[in-house]
Amino acid sequence: MMGMPVFLVMLSPSTSRAQAWVPEEGQASIFAVYAYGEAEYTLFSGDFIQSGVNYGKKKDGSGVQSHSAYVGLDYGISSKVALSANIPDIVSRYTGSAPHSPKLPDGSTLDDGVYHGGFQDFRFGVRYMAIVNPLVVTPFIAVVIPSHDYPSTGHSVIGKDFKELHIGLYLGKLLTFVSNNLYAQAGYDFAYVEEVDDMRVNRSDVDLTLGYFVTPSITVSGTMAYLKSHGGIDFLETYPGAAEFHKHDRHAKANYLNLGGSVSVEVNDALNFFVSYTGMVSGENTHALRSVAVGSTWTMQILE
Repeated sequence: MMGMPVFLVMLSPSTSRAQAWVPEEGQASIFAVYAYGEAEYTLFSGDFIQSGVNYGKKKDGSGVQSHSAYVGLDYGISSKVALSANIPDIVSRYTGSAPHSPKLPDGSTLDDGVYHGGFQDFRFGVRYMAIVNPLVVTPFIAVVIPSHDYPSTGHSVIGKDFKELHIGLYLGKLLTFVSNNLYAQAGYDFAYVEEVDDMRVNRSDVDLTLGYFVTPSITVSGTMAYLKSHGGIDFLETYPGAAEFHKHDRHAKANYLNLGGSVSVEVNDALNFFVSYTGMVSGENTHALRSVAVGSTWTMQILE
């Protein structure tokens, strides 16, 4: 079955860090997130038939659990430009009945029921708030660089070990024509992915957020996130024993739709806490993940 880059769908930043807007000049936000995720089902693009049994598009027994810690920095270098950097540390395990990770140099395997992990990928980005009225328009560019050469085959992998270039756009607006307490944000991210094994699987990510300021210090929000792979391997077309089977973990033609919700509490001007839940409502060539995350953001003025 498909291996899983768990970080892609588990970690949700605080709603107070809406990416369409940038920090004030000289202002830095340090954020930290912990997330727990698990998957019980594998999702296919069509009916999965094994030993004469038709399981439909969903088969249970995935048995993946993950713990992730995510730290990052967002810094305003001007009133319109912000720099960001982050990296997750992930541990995961596979407790299902169909392990398929190869042996590591020390003779162990990832899918042995024990937690394995480490630091995943660095992400460095810059975004420019080009337009403020009547709509906030913020293009961005980012690069993803693996922190080290980690294993990328198996159910319990921490990532895909790819270099990536991301180009996209955020849109944001306070919906004062409906309520002074309502805002919306939309984002599009195209990932140009490193070619490995003579394959390149680029991705498009679309996300939508609707938030409401219940009080000046409490915000609730709902989020939709959609991922579309451009090309890649469909598991139903690649069978165990085929020459390219080992590639499907990194090059899966994954598509999915996630829905989630978040509550954010601002303790003061410098400190914010949040809790969120995300669940996958549909998908193909991936594991049906659900996750809960808690985190905080600490904001400080470094330069006046």
